Amino acid sequence: MDEAVRLGLSRWPAVPQVYGWLELDRRGQWRIKGDIVRHGPLAAFIGRNYEADAEGRWYFQNGPQRAYCSLQYTPLILRASLQAGALNLLIHTGAPVRQLNSAHLDDEGNLLLVCDAGCALVHDADLPLVLEHVLDAAGRPADLEALARLPNCDPGCAPPYDERPRLSAGGRLLPIEPIKRAAVPGRFGFNPAPRASPGQPDC
Repeated sequence: MDEAVRLGLSRWPAVPQVYGWLELDRRGQWRIKGDIVRHGPLAAFIGRNYEADAEGRWYFQNGPQRAYCSLQYTPLILRASLQAGALNLLIHTGAPVRQLNSAHLDDEGNLLLVCDAGCALVHDADLPLVLEHVLDAAGRPADLEALARLPNCDPGCAPPYDERPRLSAGGRLLPIEPIKRAAVPGRFGFNPAPRASPGQPDC
């Protein structure tokens, strides 16, 4: 968090919270009242002061005011590139991914990675690059058609955990777990649509 933001919080600790003003889209772009934030320094400022509260509501701390963020999907979006032949992953805020904990494929074909900062959607433009690092149980490039069918398998036909395709990233091999998109917020503890409590204004 920026030092100027910390000072604002200490001086004006009771500024009303804002809802319905800020949104994060599926490509990691901030939107204010629906319009994409194209001003680089403003987007970077939002990213540096973007956090989650204890209830899983993500927000931008704008000086003394907390602006809760609506999410088109996950609270974090990942960009991927190659670095010395290995996947390099960055959060949409510009922060590096320090640790990967799990990988998930939803029933709409979205790849989710859970990292040290939370649950993140892989940017659709970078998905082909990331899929090049998915291996089968024998360490060969995975059958992507079989991978795409994984989230829609009946429990009885899904491959066992130790036979699932694995993502090679961050020095680890992460078995890819199927998940339904509707289950993602509850599974990973975030609120995609924060709303004001009764009696609070919903700006």
